[in-house]
Amino acid sequence: MLTVKIAVILATYNGECWLEEQIESIINQVEVSVDIYIFDDGSIDRTVEIIDFYSNQYPNIYVINRKRLCGKPGCSFFYALSILNIKLYDFISFSDQDDVWFRGKLIRGVSCMNSGDFDAYSSATIAFNSDSARYVKLLDCYKEFDYYFESAGPGCTYLLSKAIALDLKNVIRERKIDLHNIYFHDWLVYAFSRVKKYKWYYDKCPTLFYRQHNHNAIGAQGNIGSIKKRVKMIFNGEYLKLVMHVHSFIQKISIDSEYPHVRSPLLMNKMSFIVSFYKYRKSNFHSTVILIFILFFNKR
Repeated sequence: MLTVKIAVILATYNGECWLEEQIESIINQVEVSVDIYIFDDGSIDRTVEIIDFYSNQYPNIYVINRKRLCGKPGCSFFYALSILNIKLYDFISFSDQDDVWFRGKLIRGVSCMNSGDFDAYSSATIAFNSDSARYVKLLDCYKEFDYYFESAGPGCTYLLSKAIALDLKNVIRERKIDLHNIYFHDWLVYAFSRVKKYKWYYDKCPTLFYRQHNHNAIGAQGNIGSIKKRVKMIFNGEYLKLVMHVHSFIQKISIDSEYPHVRSPLLMNKMSFIVSFYKYRKSNFHSTVILIFILFFNKR
């Protein structure tokens, strides 16, 4: 049987604390052939030293950037994807710099996708810090416009088929997408897949330890820190900007008027935006908790 070949794009920036553990967990994946492409966005700690050590030790680890280009993690992932020779691989995966993958993470994703001819995959996680660990489930369903307001789970759980990766790469190049405006790559990948009618597998089984710390962009669903960040982003307008960026991205990739879009009245003011946020996000529980914070604990 032919070995499945997977390219893992690993984005780094000042990740010296946990990077070695992350790389080791990717190297130790079973039943698949893995190449790791590291995009470092100008780290000033020991990150470059660490990735140079591993790239010298392992012929399947490549450092494709060492200078400050992006300033946003999403930009790093998309830039790496845009220059990667995707045709060499069966699947493409994304990796953060601070998690720990289960040894069977990738082969489980492959098996799940092959079970029903799926194009993309994401999974549940085990969120952990120095004090505790908890299961973070992934809802195995979607709502009509959920991709305007959230991703399909953490991008570090994603596995993409060659077809969707090539399609996304071509769109980035042909439509001249401004990579510097991309912050959450997982969100845009999910929106892209939904709009282009690709088939997504939502796995309730966790495949990695998802590290929680003060520097997480958002963090795992359901914890207080994550909720506070989302509430803050809603009230300072940052979340609305991200939603509109997703909207703009979808308009750029749309070939004709058949692709769905959120009608502008839903986004005209803060209250209508909050209503849309609650209506279209997959998890009513998390949305309800966030609304309670907004209505009763916001002082602005």
